[in-house]
Amino acid sequence: MLYYRHDLNCGGAGTRAPPHAFCFQVSAPPNFSRVSLCARHRVATMFETDDATVTAPTPTHLWEAPISGPLPEDKFFLPR
Repeated sequence: MLYYRHDLNCGGAGTRAPPHAFCFQVSAPPNFSRVSLCARHRVATMFETDDATVTAPTPTHLWEAPISGPLPEDKFFLPR
C-alpha cells in the first residue's frame, strides 16, 4: 500500500489544500498534477499486468511504502 504525503506537497506553487481529488487533477499546475499522473500510471500498470508489475512512484519524497508510523488522526495536520 502506498501513502501519498500531501502534507509534504501542500504549500507548493499550485498545490491545493484539500488532497482528496488528487487523482483527478490532471489539469492542475505541475506541482499537483505530477502526483495525479503518477497515481494514474500506477493504477493503469496494475490493471495492465494483472498486478504483476509494480512501478516506483514519482516524485519519491511524496510517497511512503510501507507507511512509517501511524496515520495522521488530526484533520488539521496540513500546514497552514
